[in-house]
Amino acid sequence: MKKVLYFCNRCGKEVEEKKIYRLWVTARRMDLNNNHDRDVYSELCVDCLHEIELKIFEGYLPVLNNEASRLTGLPLYKKQEAV
Repeated sequence: MKKVLYFCNRCGKEVEEKKIYRLWVTARRMDLNNNHDRDVYSELCVDCLHEIELKIFEGYLPVLNNEASRLTGLPLYKKQEAV
């Protein structure tokens, strides 16, 4: 069986099939008719997807009980160590 290679569109690293995500964004101008939508998609690795979701939502993400993201399952906030 052939191995299929997947690459992240943002960082370019090779990832396994189960660890690549397609991010689909639809942009819609509210002052025009609804037929002016623009769809953009990108295939991202888990690390890049997590970075992007942190930038987009800036702390307003729905979180699980362990303070992890619902989208990637990664922790949203870095634990600060006691000094």
